Amino acid sequence: MATYLDCVNGVLRRLRETEASTVSDTPYVKLVADFVNEAKREVEDTWSWSILRTTKTINAVNGTQNYAITGSNPRSKLLVVYIPSVKRDLTQATQNQMHEWTNLQGTVSGTPQYFSVGNSNTSGEITIDLWPIPGSSITVKVDCVVPQADLSVSSDVIYVPSELVIQGAYLRAINERGEDGGRLSEQQADLYRKAVASYVAIESERYADETTWEWS
Repeated sequence: MATYLDCVNGVLRRLRETEASTVSDTPYVKLVADFVNEAKREVEDTWSWSILRTTKTINAVNGTQNYAITGSNPRSKLLVVYIPSVKRDLTQATQNQMHEWTNLQGTVSGTPQYFSVGNSNTSGEITIDLWPIPGSSITVKVDCVVPQADLSVSSDVIYVPSELVIQGAYLRAINERGEDGGRLSEQQADLYRKAVASYVAIESERYADETTWEWS
């Protein structure tokens, strides 16, 4: 897998610039490094990549409704919330529905059947509310997609396909330069979109129920 520096140098080569020894060699290298992180975030958000999928565990306890999904972040996607011990997938409810149940019906405890996504906590982790409120200790599993934190040091390894990140960062770099009156930019944008679509097509074969994708 490629490192942060590998991606930066991949962009610099395409720009016919001297390769860097670190991601902070010069002000221009730092700019390219910023483009790499921007492209990484964009690529991560285009699809629920298998490399970013993980299962988080929530240890619910009697009387507590709200739980943080440890290790998640504001860009995380929740795929399935379930309780293995009772072989139950929880149904997602709206925040308005959860408000009605919690504040207008009074306390109801038992084995949860529903969840709703709450506000992020101060660490940026997603939280969920459970209903009914757990009446005993129970393990809740969350299958989710957790994007990687921004790359920061040269040796950081990038999880999503590095080719796509390089292509997206290169597009940003030539736009910043304004090369060829925009013609090169249009060509690169087309190549970038086709590359992303090709990788998504490969990934989507692994998940037969997740084949709908459109570049936003």
